[in-house]
Amino acid sequence: MRNGPDIEVFLSADTTYGPGDIPRGDVPATTGSYSVPIPAGVDIDAVRHAIAWCVPFGVLFGTAGLV
Repeated sequence: MRNGPDIEVFLSADTTYGPGDIPRGDVPATTGSYSVPIPAGVDIDAVRHAIAWCVPFGVLFGTAGLV
């Protein structure tokens, strides 16, 4: 993944961005690793992916499957 403006992480049922996705905050860096907590009450079986989404331009920057 490369740098971009205002990239945020969302938890999603699939690898696309949609209105039901759960926002988890800004992407702190595009190299290395970090953890994104899953809030209490989220249906783990329904949330299968983390996606990196560029909010102002509506561009998907990357996805990761949750295991």
